[in-house]
Amino acid sequence: MTNSDLDEFDLAGLNLTEEQKSQLRELDIGMDRIINLAAGIKPFDIEEIKTLNKSKTKTWNKNRFYK
Repeated sequence: MTNSDLDEFDLAGLNLTEEQKSQLRELDIGMDRIINLAAGIKPFDIEEIKTLNKSKTKTWNKNRFYK
């Protein structure tokens, strides 16, 4: 077997079956997708979070609800 016949797993000294190599490649692709999705998430705006967590009782008209 020459160096051109070896893949990254063989070069790393891992003795894996072709199925295991395929599964690891699929995992690598999935991890790249997760990293790209996470990189696209904008940081949270603290003021926006405070607004969302504002007490609903202040804006809710209880008397109108019970009529």
